[in-house]
Amino acid sequence: PIGAREDGTAFFTPLQSALLIWLPRISGFCSFLSSFDILSKLSNETKHSASVYQQLVLGMTSFECILSLALAFTSLPIPRDFDSRVGGNIGNDISCVAQGFFIQLGLTSVLYNISLSVYYFLVVNLGWRDNR
Repeated sequence: PIGAREDGTAFFTPLQSALLIWLPRISGFCSFLSSFDILSKLSNETKHSASVYQQLVLGMTSFECILSLALAFTSLPIPRDFDSRVGGNIGNDISCVAQGFFIQLGLTSVLYNISLSVYYFLVVNLGWRDNR
């Protein structure tokens, strides 16, 4: 069971353990679908020319798709023999490293979010335009 103590007794009930495994999978997949929907709509609008705003949102959403999908796998990529207290782990070392890579890559969306904030500051407070 998830969160078992050294003596084998569980911190969580079986229902709580199942929720800890499945809720992040469901919310991660929903987040991926939402991000992918935004990405597909935005990429259809920006085929010929895109503003700085559209480019920033497109980049942020692209990396958000990667992050959401990597987080949706939760404990699946963790090696089976890693720890008996982890539930739902069926992976191996390679799948664990791959998930870590994609989570770190997906965190690039934070940099895009910062860039979008700077863009808003420049446009709203200083009156900058896209051509500047």
